Amino acid sequence: MSRPRSLPRLCELLAPMEFNDLYCLLRPEVHTLSIGAAKPGDFDAHLAALGKWENAAPVVAEIDARLRSEMARTLGTDWLARWDEGLPEWDAIPGGVNVWEILRLSNYAKALDFVEFGKMRYNLLGQADHWFPGHPAGDFDEGALRAAVAANPFADRIPGLLREAHALLHDQPVERLSKSGN
Repeated sequence: MSRPRSLPRLCELLAPMEFNDLYCLLRPEVHTLSIGAAKPGDFDAHLAALGKWENAAPVVAEIDARLRSEMARTLGTDWLARWDEGLPEWDAIPGGVNVWEILRLSNYAKALDFVEFGKMRYNLLGQADHWFPGHPAGDFDEGALRAAVAANPFADRIPGLLREAHALLHDQPVERLSKSGN
């Protein structure tokens, strides 16, 4: 797997946060953005995005195509198209391993260099109740896991991919900010 291009370069014309905001707001099913701002300056990128609303659609479409192309290049088109096919919900997997979320985070970490984001989210597994359910892949029964994901076209690869994701993303477990007192 070759090294992914940096997100700022892939989002050229917008900052990554601007792209995220505009991508979401251009979807008809999205009507609200929740922004986790710790200080007033955290709103700056979001306000800048709104200032680019008028010409957003073609720019967002171009960046989205670039991101998808980079993901296909680094992960493979078949994997990208079918990685989540037939995966059961986390509570139907022995040990409550959130396979879908772990593979999603791993995809973004590998293809778009979202390692720090992936670590933050991965280490919430098992700590964030219903907001981020399930457990990480540090310890699982391989046979039971294979049986649980048997409907996935990559079922034989998934245990190894979970171990790889755990090695890449595992750090100290973290709590949601609302629970940590920060």
